[in-house]
Amino acid sequence: MQREAGNLWERWKAANRFAATGYSYTKQGSAGPIFTVGIGYYYSSNNNLTLQRPRVTQSFLRDEWGFEAYYNLALTPWMLISPDIQLIGPMQKQQISVRQGPLGVPRIERAFIGNAVDLGFRLQLLL
Repeated sequence: MQREAGNLWERWKAANRFAATGYSYTKQGSAGPIFTVGIGYYYSSNNNLTLQRPRVTQSFLRDEWGFEAYYNLALTPWMLISPDIQLIGPMQKQQISVRQGPLGVPRIERAFIGNAVDLGFRLQLLL
């Protein structure tokens, strides 16, 4: 029984999983929506690819997540503007590049990939 439970746990950990949730609130007017405000969040796990070498195991990916907040305002019944902000924790851990070093010897450079902030703006015309 112990071995079977362990195998189930390993299969559960290795599975890709995705979850998302959000909330929005809309204020209605006589001619339609006046404004909408909303937030959202997602999380995506992955079965991390690894490279196993003697004495070292290296993983290349991590779980990804993101958060978004937006505000949608009706300037007129036919024109809406919507600014938003997104914060994203990317799946890729680092960027690896090979460059030519002194005397033509290849040199491996690694750069950590951090979180990203994305600002957006949308203009919508309802025809």
